[in-house]
Amino acid sequence: MRFRFPYTFFKRKAKNGKNIYYFRVWDDTRHIRVSKSTGCTSLERARMYVENFLADPEKAAEILNIKNPKSQTFKKYAESWWLWDKCPYVLARRNRGTEKHPGIKKSYVATCRMWTESRLIPFFGNYKLDEITPFLIEEFFGILKNRYHLSQKTINNVRSVLMIMLKEAVNNKILDSNPVEKTLQRTVDKKKNGRLTEEEASEILDISKLDYYWKGDLLGYAASYLAAHSGMRLGEIIALKIENIHENYIYVCSTYNQKFGIGTTKNSEDKIVPITQNTRNLLFEVYEKSGSCSGYIFSYSDGVPVAEGRIRDPFYRAMRILGISEKDRKERNIQFKSWRNFFITVCQKMNINPAMIRAVVGHLTVSMTDHYTSFLPDELSFIAEKESLLLSAPESKNKWP
Repeated sequence: MRFRFPYTFFKRKAKNGKNIYYFRVWDDTRHIRVSKSTGCTSLERARMYVENFLADPEKAAEILNIKNPKSQTFKKYAESWWLWDKCPYVLARRNRGTEKHPGIKKSYVATCRMWTESRLIPFFGNYKLDEITPFLIEEFFGILKNRYHLSQKTINNVRSVLMIMLKEAVNNKILDSNPVEKTLQRTVDKKKNGRLTEEEASEILDISKLDYYWKGDLLGYAASYLAAHSGMRLGEIIALKIENIHENYIYVCSTYNQKFGIGTTKNSEDKIVPITQNTRNLLFEVYEKSGSCSGYIFSYSDGVPVAEGRIRDPFYRAMRILGISEKDRKERNIQFKSWRNFFITVCQKMNINPAMIRAVVGHLTVSMTDHYTSFLPDELSFIAEKESLLLSAPESKNKWP
């Protein structure tokens, strides 16, 4: 128990007319002042009483009905955590941000609340905060992996949520140290995003084959065509409005989430995406055929932006028609965001200034752009050919198949 020092005294008149000294201390848990009578009529005796009384903090806390914050359970502590309008941490982050650059996003808060309710509270709920140890946390991580078969990356995400929660407990002097800091992050095997070859992409994006690969679905085709030629994210494409389309560029300023609606882009920065006249004409055609009344290009007739599956599914179907089975697609790790890899890689091959590429796709670091660059084996074969011109390889007498 922690008392703010100094404690204060005040006098009250008893029924017998004598002035009795009371003392007042601060309850850190409830953020209120708590007072108690000393039973003394002199200040000196009252001070001696208080010093003796507070010498045993646990007994004093019990008498004053001050609960040690460390003794509260994790379930109690987590009650208001990650609630958009109640959690002090979330409110503080929101207050630090602006409308354009929010301090924290609703989608992130909702994800953290989901992990808190589904994994953290069921395991740690009945433990007191000061009973949560690094060993207990490591045991929890093992259960997430072996019982619930969560990936290493997902376990790291859950660890991050717990880290923030207990760090705030330290900041608020509820805990002396954060046990999560004494645990290790899980090792993650990063899997490179796959993509279509340029030949495969050219084949399914051939407008003359719209009926064959896309079953006449102009909206689905246009979304993939735009992604391949701009590197735009799926949410940015869905959020696109006709007013964002200019003569030779698109002004990207928002993204769409089916649960939370329109929000800022991933890094909260607007960007200019150059387009050709063909791309511009295609987007206007999609908009006119949709009959949208809201300005959204990729929307239903009632003006509501389409769901992600409405764009993703036609692309997967086109790949199956091309001969890429669902099994092959998963093995090659091709997703809709693979169009982003495709665009960045093609730009790299064309020796476009890396800073310009980052500006178009909205990357803030070189490493992120490198992460989305994926050269296929056939595209790297020319290196061996170039190298053979510099160094002659010895002839082998063996005949290999």
